[in-house]
Amino acid sequence: MLDSEISKSPTKYLRSPWLKTRTQYLRNGKFRLRTYDQPGRWMTDQEIARLTDTLREIAGRSMDAVPTYGVFTGSRKAFSNRVVGVASVSRTDEPVALTAMVYLPIMIDGRVEPVLHLGLTMIKKRFRGQRLQGPLFEKLMYMTFYNQLKGHFYLTNIAASPAGIGSVADYFQDAYPHYRGKTEPRAYHLEIAQKVLASYRHEFGCSGSARFDPETFVVKGSNDPDKGGAWQFIREDPVSMYKEEECNRFCTERLRFNQGDELFQVANVDILSGTLGVLRRLRERKTAARRADEARLPAMGGK
Repeated sequence: MLDSEISKSPTKYLRSPWLKTRTQYLRNGKFRLRTYDQPGRWMTDQEIARLTDTLREIAGRSMDAVPTYGVFTGSRKAFSNRVVGVASVSRTDEPVALTAMVYLPIMIDGRVEPVLHLGLTMIKKRFRGQRLQGPLFEKLMYMTFYNQLKGHFYLTNIAASPAGIGSVADYFQDAYPHYRGKTEPRAYHLEIAQKVLASYRHEFGCSGSARFDPETFVVKGSNDPDKGGAWQFIREDPVSMYKEEECNRFCTERLRFNQGDELFQVANVDILSGTLGVLRRLRERKTAARRADEARLPAMGGK
């Protein structure tokens, strides 16, 4: 079976969601996350229209522009193979962040596997810096494990933002490229990157004329405004920096931000390592919060 044929009807190779929606809380209940799995397969036209309006509003206040592909078109088909999460302020119900992952089935080792493309994560400007991106990834991931009856996914990501590139490198297994260079490229990294870019560029706004460099995994001109890319994302500087300065330097050296370059990453995650990773990060956050509290305490002295 050819990947080009699979990509014409990706939902044929996906399980219909058992759990269609889920509500969870982030940052000690400050934010509420509502997740929808493959909503294009079960939402009404009115519900899709309302969800589209919400996503456009978040995008506009995050990027000062709204992309013209994927869920932002309002197309039912665009929602049919996606997992969409919307985070809102619990107290006011104001939507402040979104993430839209997409299932991209391809042939791997003789069988069709639904690769999970991490897609867009957008946070309104005034809500950045509140450590929302990582928890958004974590919460949505478990819904995909449950609904697809899988304990493992291959992951892909394409981005120019150091915040997104760094998060993928640090949150997921065997991520390549990694800004610290600690992952060696394996055959599956290149195979998945080439297959996804050959069949699914339309799913994540990658220009059809963009050139993939198999040595660096840079997609040159991915957001080329003249050739159908996501031109709204072209910036002289990236939208958001990562907490590790090493990652910011890596992206600056490798990508031409003002010409629409993006980095394509391939990784994987399984439910066990994912759970252990979440627990580890929770401990790290609690330790960091405790140290910050201790640093604010007045020094105790004596004569």
